[in-house]
Amino acid sequence: MPIYARLITITKEANVPFLGVHSTRHTHASLLLDSGATMKEVQERLRHTKISQTLDVYGHLAKETKEKTVEKLVKHLNF
Repeated sequence: MPIYARLITITKEANVPFLGVHSTRHTHASLLLDSGATMKEVQERLRHTKISQTLDVYGHLAKETKEKTVEKLVKHLNF
């Protein structure tokens, strides 16, 4: 079964709307970054040949995690 048809089946079974392959891929990358995955790990997972491609598409998501990074440092330093 082609990936497109499989995603439609999976989303129907999960009772969630199917928004297309690109939305699903973007959501996957977003969740990876939000969970703490590095940009390199996301690049490998999405099979981008160059990390610049990953950064161009998902770089804005990394900016959103900068605050979390600072919070981790502050917590580590016990401030």
